[in-house]
Amino acid sequence: MPTLLRRRHAWDRAMCGRVNIEGPALAEALAAAWPEAADWPLAELYGHAQINVAPQAWVPVLRQDGTLVRQRWWFPTPPSAGAGLTTFNARCERALASPLYGPWLPTHRCVLPVTSFMEWWHLPDGRRLPYLLRPQASGPLYLAGVGRPAPRASAPGDRGGDAAGGFAVLTCPTRPELKWLHHREPRLLTLAGARAWLGALAPEVLARGLSAPQAAVPLEVLPLGAAVGDARRQDPELLDPLGPPWAFGDPPPDPPAAPQGGLF
Repeated sequence: MPTLLRRRHAWDRAMCGRVNIEGPALAEALAAAWPEAADWPLAELYGHAQINVAPQAWVPVLRQDGTLVRQRWWFPTPPSAGAGLTTFNARCERALASPLYGPWLPTHRCVLPVTSFMEWWHLPDGRRLPYLLRPQASGPLYLAGVGRPAPRASAPGDRGGDAAGGFAVLTCPTRPELKWLHHREPRLLTLAGARAWLGALAPEVLARGLSAPQAAVPLEVLPLGAAVGDARRQDPELLDPLGPPWAFGDPPPDPPAAPQGGLF
């Protein structure tokens, strides 16, 4: 089943609910890694940084047709799903068989390039501590996604049509190293994996890819301040870490002591 949420839920309760797109630096990295980037509007789409980006935002994505376009991180759902339900994440292990995502995976796969993303560590005492996850080596993180055009509106004169639409980020079970933080993580792709995801895949190859283990992309994990929980805040200072990084191979960190006066 897709990640369906009531519209007023906080994004930090769901898997992969915030990303960062540090524009000019990401544009430079994409230009160096993708020969096709000469035809992409990098300066237009990455002219400024997008910090603390939550679902519903419009972000640049790579599509199977070889274009880089701005799409909405918000998968269009049919009227049968209910007017109060939305989806922005798709489980890898169920996506191909899903009536919502399955029909679009053969032709509407996409990749969301980001510089980092955030997850929240839920402690037994009720605290939710935000962490920044970024690659240990410089370069983008590629998040696998699936898109679709907007469902055709039935109302006469509607101008939305099928031209708009959106996408969902694919998620998978968390690797053992990160189980202390969250039970799921976005499906990360290497550069070669991103190219393959956007290429022509036979159904059996697509099925194997969706069920394959998470790509071995080492991450650095840094504690952030509670202000990042407010999606209206988009200043770069939100990404200033509160402590040293945790890296793959380290033991799980000890939870910080609860501050006096209540929870965060």
